[in-house]
Amino acid sequence: MEPELSFQPRFLNSTGDEDDTICCFWYGIIIYSLGAFCMALGVNLQKYSINKEHLKYPIDHDPRRRGLWCQPIWVLGLILYASSGGLLSFALLYATQSQLAPLMSVVIVANAFLARMLLREPIGKRDLLAIFIIIGAVILTTTFAPKSTEKYDTDELIELYKQPGFYGFVSLLVILLFSFYVCNRVFLGKIDENPPYTSALLVKCFRANIDYVPKYQEQVLAFSFGAQAGLWGGLSVTMMKSAISIIVEVSDSGGIKALLTNGLTYGLLGVLVFCWIFQLYWINAGLELYPAVFVVSIEAVLNEIIAVTGGILYFEEYTQFTLQSACLFGLGLFLGVFGIVLFATRDNYNDEDDVFKSCCAIEKIENDPNKHERPVDAISRRPSWKVEQSVSRRIPEFDEEGNIIVPDAIRHAESLQGEGKLGHVSL
Repeated sequence: MEPELSFQPRFLNSTGDEDDTICCFWYGIIIYSLGAFCMALGVNLQKYSINKEHLKYPIDHDPRRRGLWCQPIWVLGLILYASSGGLLSFALLYATQSQLAPLMSVVIVANAFLARMLLREPIGKRDLLAIFIIIGAVILTTTFAPKSTEKYDTDELIELYKQPGFYGFVSLLVILLFSFYVCNRVFLGKIDENPPYTSALLVKCFRANIDYVPKYQEQVLAFSFGAQAGLWGGLSVTMMKSAISIIVEVSDSGGIKALLTNGLTYGLLGVLVFCWIFQLYWINAGLELYPAVFVVSIEAVLNEIIAVTGGILYFEEYTQFTLQSACLFGLGLFLGVFGIVLFATRDNYNDEDDVFKSCCAIEKIENDPNKHERPVDAISRRPSWKVEQSVSRRIPEFDEEGNIIVPDAIRHAESLQGEGKLGHVSL
C-alpha cells in the first residue's frame, strides 16, 4: 500500500537484529491500536456532550444551549480525537502502514461498543452485518494491496506529487467532495426550515422542489456527513505518509533549525491541519443529527479506502498488482462499498430492532436525543416543517426568563383540536 519509511528509530533498531525488528513492530501495533481507540472514544464523547445538551434543552434553537466549545466534555473528546492522529502517525515509526492498516477495524468495533454503552444507541442486525463486512473489507484491501519496499528521498517524494497517478487521485477526490457537498447543501435546504445560506442559494440555483423530498435524498443527506469526513481523513492520511518521511529527513540532515526554516514543512503541516479541520467539522455536523454508530462507521471505512487507494496511486504501486492480488483487492473494495451501502440505507429513526434488547435493554427517557424524528413526513415526503402537527415543531420565541412564548391563536386552535371541534391544523 505504501513504501516502507526510509528511516527507522535508531534507539530501537540500531543493531538490525530480528528481535529488535519484532519489538518495533509490536510497539507500532500497540500505539496504533491505542490511537484507533482514542479516535472512537473522542468522537463518542463529543456525541455524548451534544446529547447531554439536547436533553437539558430539548427545544431547538433554545438560546440557553451552550456552543460546542463551551462544553467541557466535547472539548475533552476533541483533545482525544486530535491525539489519536498523533498516535496513528507516531506508530508509522515502528511499522509500515500496510502492516498497521487492518487495525483501523478497532475504530469500527470500539465505536459500536461505546455507542451502545455510553450513548445508549440501539444496534440492529443490519448494523452488525455491516460492521463485520466492513472489517473483512479493511483486512482484504490492506492484505492484498501492493507493498513496496522501495525507499524515497525528499526530492523523489516531491516528484511523485507531479505524476499522473497523484493527479488522478486528487481529481477523483475533488469530484467526490464537490458532489457530496452539493447534495448535502441542497437536500438540507429542502428539509431544514432555516437552512444555511449556501443551502438556500443552491436550492434556488437548482430550482429544487422544496415541497417534496424523496426518500433517497433523505438517505444521501445522512450519508454525506460521514462521507465527507472520511474523504478529508483519507486525504490527510495519504499526505501524512510522505510528510513524515520528508519532515524526518529534513530534521536528520539539518537539525531542528533546518526543519523550522524549511517552507515545505509549513506547507505540509498547513495541508494536514486544513484536512483535519474539515474532517472534524463534518463529523460533528453529522453527530448533531444522526447516531454515532452510523456517522463514525461510514467515516472510518471511507477514510481507510481512500487512504489505501491514495497510497497506491501516489506511489504508483498499481504496477505491482498480480492478477490474484488485484482480484482480491477489488473484492475488498466491493465489500467495503457494500458495507457502506448497508449503513447508508439504515433506518436511523427506528430503534426497535436492537439485538441487545434482551440482555441490556435501553431505558426509555423523555426527550431522548437518540430517538430521532424523521425530518420529512413518511407518507407525503414533504419537509417536516410543512406538516408539523404541534407548536413544539415550530421555531419558538422566548421571553427574558427563557420561557416559550406561545401565540394565543395557536393555543386556541390546539385546544379546539384536542376537543375534537377542529380537524388537523397545519401550523
